[in-house]
Amino acid sequence: MELSMDVIEKEIRDLKLEIAQQQKKQEYDNLKKDLFDITYKANNTMTEFDGGMTEVDTEKLLKTNRSKESFFDLVFGRIIRMFNARPIVGNIIGIGLAFVGLMSMNKYMNNPDLVMVKMYLGRFMMISGIVQILKSATRSLLLPLVATAVGGTIANQLTGNHLMFGQPSWFYQGVLITGLIGTAISVFSID
Repeated sequence: MELSMDVIEKEIRDLKLEIAQQQKKQEYDNLKKDLFDITYKANNTMTEFDGGMTEVDTEKLLKTNRSKESFFDLVFGRIIRMFNARPIVGNIIGIGLAFVGLMSMNKYMNNPDLVMVKMYLGRFMMISGIVQILKSATRSLLLPLVATAVGGTIANQLTGNHLMFGQPSWFYQGVLITGLIGTAISVFSID
């Protein structure tokens, strides 16, 4: 009888061990599946900072909206996302800093010995603003179209040797051209 008890206890231990191994395997498979789901969702779902210029196809599949959106709703919803300022907040701050630097330089840097430094520094500040507009073009249409409108309006109003914010007409024509190039970049990045 003792021998049969030992055999039964051994079988019970073996069964418990097998159950524990099956549970570990099941937990491992569940963790693996969860990791795959999280990775898939992270790679195929856009965040609010990715911009509205592209749209992930899997995002449409993940929605369980039973009602069909009209073409009008789809177009205007997409346009609103394309003009979202949230993905380009850093670019707006960069342009603001370049503008403040340019204005400060024009107002406070009046030493005649620094004319060349002022010219090169001014050009550098303008280029940094241009780069910010072009960088933002792949995530939002907002800055390129604002640059086009502001540059075109001010360049059209300035005549002769008149200055606005210490800059001549050619500067604002450059802003207009930058906005147009940014708009073209935006067109290429629309999916």
